[in-house]
Amino acid sequence: MGEITYNIKLQFPNSQEKDFWLNLLKEERNSFNLASEIVFNKHPKISLKEVYDICYYPIRNSTNLLPAQGANKVIKEVIGCYRSIKSNKHNLKDAPKKEQLSIRLDKRLYSNFSKTSIK
Repeated sequence: MGEITYNIKLQFPNSQEKDFWLNLLKEERNSFNLASEIVFNKHPKISLKEVYDICYYPIRNSTNLLPAQGANKVIKEVIGCYRSIKSNKHNLKDAPKKEQLSIRLDKRLYSNFSKTSIK
């Protein structure tokens, strides 16, 4: 069973909801870039425990909106990125950067959604 991936166009009922979600997505992207930079500079073994130990608190201290589960998702995404780079035998000169706004959702992150907040 594979994962389902899709792109969506977000529609917001008001500018406050739009600002909240755009800021959350920006914090997620910035958290990815921060964790990627930490991993690139410290060269840990690319395992969940080691990357979590060096990245979790810097991510949590640098964000206001990203929940703890979001920080965990960022760490797993960084690990996946570095594992893909290694398996494809690419050489890195700089830390990988995330340019686009995106977030991997799971049911624990859906608590921020309501019927009126986003569709």
